[in-house]
Amino acid sequence: MDLVKLSGTFMTRAVNTVTMNSGSELYGSLVVYGGYNVANSLTIDSKITSFAYFYGSGGVDTVTFGGNTTISKAVLV
Repeated sequence: MDLVKLSGTFMTRAVNTVTMNSGSELYGSLVVYGGYNVANSLTIDSKITSFAYFYGSGGVDTVTFGGNTTISKAVLV
């Protein structure tokens, strides 16, 4: 997501790479289900007012937090 402001829950399913760039804001939760049998990555450098959940699958999955990351509640990996 590139400089986006969203409210509610943002959910992906079978997506290999998700990036939230600096300046993006999610007023709610992020739920990411990675693609099947491949490496998946989640990169967050933005604001999330609730929780972030990442479920990878079948590869060497990565989660990266940038210096601008704020997550108000929890990170579940």
